[in-house]
Amino acid sequence: MSKEKIDQLKEDDVYTLAENLWSMQWWSNIDYIKQLWIGEVGGIENLKKAMRELIWGDDDIAKRYDLFRYRVRGMGSSTITEILNAARPDRYAIWNSQIRKALEKLGIVELSKVYQITGDQYKEIISLLGRFIRLLKDKNAPSEPNFLDVDYFLYYIATQIDDSGQSDTTYDSEEITQHLTKVGSLLGFDVLREVTITPGARVDLVWSSRVGILGLIKYVFEVQTKGSIKSLLMNLVLAAKDPTVQKVIAVSDAEQLELIRREAEPLKELHDKIIYWDVQELRRVSELIEEFYGMIQRLGFTPTP
Repeated sequence: MSKEKIDQLKEDDVYTLAENLWSMQWWSNIDYIKQLWIGEVGGIENLKKAMRELIWGDDDIAKRYDLFRYRVRGMGSSTITEILNAARPDRYAIWNSQIRKALEKLGIVELSKVYQITGDQYKEIISLLGRFIRLLKDKNAPSEPNFLDVDYFLYYIATQIDDSGQSDTTYDSEEITQHLTKVGSLLGFDVLREVTITPGARVDLVWSSRVGILGLIKYVFEVQTKGSIKSLLMNLVLAAKDPTVQKVIAVSDAEQLELIRREAEPLKELHDKIIYWDVQELRRVSELIEEFYGMIQRLGFTPTP
């Protein structure tokens, strides 16, 4: 991620970068990277320019962060901040679900509920997590701590320290889409986001796989945070008409799922196809499958980069 290395990046290098990012390890479909990271920004040269400005630009980091998010589709806050931290761990912090979980456990709630952050919020996070650098300083250590050390420390808190059963009831669509991506990819599905079913009807996410004589099978997901339930159901009805679609899944909290269930009841197209998935249960599945994946990696059952 030095200026010189960015100038030399080729498409294959971008794929390698994606494969080695923690935030992207759940993606199994390389075409997604090709389409969104490279294609929609206008080619590899434009992506390189955007990355140079993000990491090494002279403007305020809040402005550079917001501009990069606007230019490059398919990268959320966790991916962007991980790239920044990999390039300049002394200046830029990582922001992901484990950091949020750790801060909540520590009672630091100012930003712990925010999943996708703005540039101004990222500046706040850098300032906040910078306090941990001072706390981690050790006169006997061979080097000064940085934001990567803070990430390791907070990851430990998130995964090892008991939070006495507290649960986060807030969520946004990007967080839930990330969980669906992780679960689907680790189950062996190709995962695509923002898929157009018919002109004017786009669903949030699709799991797809080719299974022997069954051919292509799909599972279609719509995430409901706010907005029109009728629009969500219309998208699911259109998706259910596709013979390759096995199930259509509405993902939301318990209260909204009950509203969706009531409105879906008269729709015969959905009777045998719709599933209702509570976000709290999805989060738990995501945590368990990540833990399982980590175990089999440590045991050597999966290849490592």
